[in-house]
Amino acid sequence: MLREHRPSFLRPDLHLSAYVTTADGSVTVVDLIKLKPVARIPVGPGLSGIRGHPKRPEIWGVSSAGGYVWVLDPRANHFTGEVTARIPVGPLPYALDFSPEGDRVFTTSSGSDTLLAIDAKTTTSWRAAEQGASPFWLASRLTEKPSWS
Repeated sequence: MLREHRPSFLRPDLHLSAYVTTADGSVTVVDLIKLKPVARIPVGPGLSGIRGHPKRPEIWGVSSAGGYVWVLDPRANHFTGEVTARIPVGPLPYALDFSPEGDRVFTTSSGSDTLLAIDAKTTTSWRAAEQGASPFWLASRLTEKPSWS
């Protein structure tokens, strides 16, 4: 009889996963208990900026080539996940960050020189502020107030 070795501190129903972006525009879900891929989720071209939401079980990322922010629900499809939202933000977004409360998501659109704020609960664009040429990275703890349009 072959039995899988499972450390005693792990519950049998425990789900620990890693989400890895790939060059083909997919997110690979890796089961960290078994250390093997369990799903491949098509998301879109030019994936980058993947982050876990600080307060909710969601994975957020950007599609630089597609010009949108995407949201993945890791609990869907028997814990393999599915994309639940694609939020258009303009050309060439590269990174995203969350407000400390997790209610806003910030990203840049390098192709339109803007910083965007997204309402994390409704997954809709909230506000935009014009920035200098081709903003690329950002941090959510801004020291100056942007001029929102």
